[in-house]
Amino acid sequence: MAKVFIISFDRQLPSGEDDERLLGVYSTQEKGEAALARFKAQPEFRDFPDNLELGPFTLDQTHWEEGFVDVPYKEM
Repeated sequence: MAKVFIISFDRQLPSGEDDERLLGVYSTQEKGEAALARFKAQPEFRDFPDNLELGPFTLDQTHWEEGFVDVPYKEM
């Protein structure tokens, strides 16, 4: 099966909200690794290098079959 390589960013903000971003999709792992190095050097991401992730993603395959759970908003 064909794969692409995805760079994502995920961290929890001080407010408790999640900051999740899909930053790029690359045709090879090498191109993804080069882009990951560029992201890690950017001011917005350099303080959070462990929150950046490069991973393979198989095309033409369902990746989330369980659906989702709607979590009600709860004020603090």
